[in-house]
Amino acid sequence: MHELSLANSVVQILCEEAQRHQIRHVTRYRVEVGLLRAVVPELLVTCLGFASKGTAVEGADVQMHEVQGRARCPDCGLEFAVDEIVFLCPRCERVGGEIVAGQELRVTELEGE
Repeated sequence: MHELSLANSVVQILCEEAQRHQIRHVTRYRVEVGLLRAVVPELLVTCLGFASKGTAVEGADVQMHEVQGRARCPDCGLEFAVDEIVFLCPRCERVGGEIVAGQELRVTELEGE
């Protein structure tokens, strides 16, 4: 269950940012999670609750935003949606290419008092 490890990292980042901005208690934050990251968003939210116990983030409202996977074909340059790490270009049928979105895990917003 790598979601717990990811949750611990997210909470650490949130606590550091809260301290840097003199926020005593985080009330809401938003996390972007790429669909190609192999993360179960509901499980990540649960793990964030456990990881935040006793911190400035405890009890904060979590908003999860899922980012669709996108890839770019190095041969024809087409950018297209993908659901898996292994993919085929729909235009030229080349196997593989560059993943340009969908592997994110980042905090994009933080609110507190």
